[in-house]
Amino acid sequence: MLRSAVKARLLQVHPFQELKVGGKVKKKRQYFVSEEDSQKVLDACPDAEWRACFALARYGALRIPSQARELKCINID
Repeated sequence: MLRSAVKARLLQVHPFQELKVGGKVKKKRQYFVSEEDSQKVLDACPDAEWRACFALARYGALRIPSQARELKCINID
C-alpha cells in the first residue's frame, strides 16, 4: 500500500523502507495439538474455568488471557 502511495506520488518516501521484515518461521518449533492431546489437557484441568479457557484458546482461537478477559456473554452466540 505504501509503495503504491509512493508510485502515485501521494508520499515522497516509504516510511518503513529501511525496516527489516520479522524473523523467519521456525518450522521445527511448530506443533499441531491433536484432538487426543487436547482431550488429555482438558481432562487434566482442575475446574470448569480452566477447561473453558483452554477450549476457547484451542477451538475458539482466543488469546489467553487477554481476549478471554474481554469476552462477555453477549459476545457468545
